[in-house]
Amino acid sequence: MAVKYAYLIFSLPFPFPREINTFRFDESTQLYEGNIRDQIHGPNSKHWQDWLGSLTWETLCKNKLILSTWSESENTEVLDKENAALLEKISTIFRILPLLAPLSPPFDEVFIFSGKGTLSPKGLCAEDIRSFSRVECWTRSYYNEHHWDNFYKWAENEVTNPSLLDTWRICYLHYNQLFIQGGNNRQIFEGYRSFEEAMRGTQLEFKMPNLVRALECIINCWGAEAFAKKVLFLTGLPSQTLPYSIATNTEELLRDLYQLRNDCSHGKPFAYSLEKSLKKTPDGELIAKYEFLAEWAARKVLNDSFINSTILQYTHNRDALVSAWDNNLIKPL
Repeated sequence: MAVKYAYLIFSLPFPFPREINTFRFDESTQLYEGNIRDQIHGPNSKHWQDWLGSLTWETLCKNKLILSTWSESENTEVLDKENAALLEKISTIFRILPLLAPLSPPFDEVFIFSGKGTLSPKGLCAEDIRSFSRVECWTRSYYNEHHWDNFYKWAENEVTNPSLLDTWRICYLHYNQLFIQGGNNRQIFEGYRSFEEAMRGTQLEFKMPNLVRALECIINCWGAEAFAKKVLFLTGLPSQTLPYSIATNTEELLRDLYQLRNDCSHGKPFAYSLEKSLKKTPDGELIAKYEFLAEWAARKVLNDSFINSTILQYTHNRDALVSAWDNNLIKPL
C-alpha cells in the first residue's frame, strides 16, 4: 500500500530505557531501535546519500531510535499539508520527552524527514525523501553535567524502567487531546511553552525564571510565601528518594526559588543572588539542588494538570484560573 511517511531519528539519551523493541503510540506510529538503511525500499540508497551529503548520511545511518508514522494518501507524489501533519505529529511526540523525566539530550543531531513510502506486512519502508531538517533539542541541565554522580545513581534506578515509554504515550495522548484537538486550556499550554523554553536554555538566569513561570501559569499567587505553599499544595512533598535532598526544607527552598527568579528577572545573575543571600560563594551542589527542584515541581504540576479536573475546568483563561484559586476550587490530585 502506498502511503506518506515521516521519520524522526535520534540517539539514545541517558537515562532512557534500553533494549527497546517496537513500541506503539497508535496504529500508525511506533518507536524502535535500528538502522534507517533497513527502512529504505530497494538496495540502492545512493540518491539518499547524494541528496543529504555523505557526512549527514553516515550520521543518520548509525543505529539509533527511529520514530515513524504514516498515513494513506491519494497524492503520495505531492509534498503537502498531509506530510506537514505527519512531521508535526512525530515532532510533538519527541519534543515532550523532557516533560516525562529529567533526561540528558540525545548525543547526536536529531533528524526528521518525510516522503513517499510503502506499507507491507514487514512494516513501513521509505521510497523517497522529499523534506529533511534537524530538530531543536533540549540542553543538558547543570545538575546533569556538573553533579552527575547524584543524578546518575537515582536515574539509573528510577528512569530507565520500560514503564517510561508507557508514560510517554499517555503524556502525548493528553497533550494531543488538550492542545491539538481541544486548544481551550490556554494556561496549561502557556505553562508547557515556558517549560519547553526553560529546557532549551543554557543559562540559569533564563532557565529558572521560565520554570517558575511554568508553575505560575497554573498557580495564582503573590509573593514567595504563597508561591511555596501553593506549589506544595499541588505537588505534595517530594519523595525522599529524589536526588540533591530536595525533600529537605522544601518549602524554604521554594521560597528562595521565587526570590531568585525575581532577582534574575531584574538583571541579577543566578549565582550572584545566591551569594548575596548566603553571604558566601554557593557551591555547585546547591545550585544543582535549586535547578532540580524547579524542574521537578514544574514537571509534576504540568503533568498532573493534564488529568486534574479541577484545573482543567478553569485554565481556558487567566481570569477563570484566578477566580478558581480565590474561591478554593482548585484541588490537588
